[in-house]
Amino acid sequence: MANKQRPKMSPADRAKQFMPFDAVKGLREALARKEAELLFVERNDISEDGIAYMNEMLSSLSKDDRVRVSYYADHIYHTVSETVVKVDAAREILVLSGMEIAFSDITEISRSEEV
Repeated sequence: MANKQRPKMSPADRAKQFMPFDAVKGLREALARKEAELLFVERNDISEDGIAYMNEMLSSLSKDDRVRVSYYADHIYHTVSETVVKVDAAREILVLSGMEIAFSDITEISRSEEV
């Protein structure tokens, strides 16, 4: 048998052999969309007693206090433990180190001892 030389592949064709292959086109995107849908949660109403407690807590906070805050944003409940930078009553915003949370988005708040 004679050895036949194959025609040389262009570098672009050679590179295509090593490209990632997605056997089911769009599966990753569909799974990501479905996961996002499952994470969405309806917002629960807060009782008047809960609102009164949060107002009292917010008015007692001062700079450098450590708090644990649960809040509702983007259809998901989040919880963070951060240091208070400022309680901006005029704008109704709690400013924490690295973020701002509207008073209306806060669902729970408490002082935190963790450092």
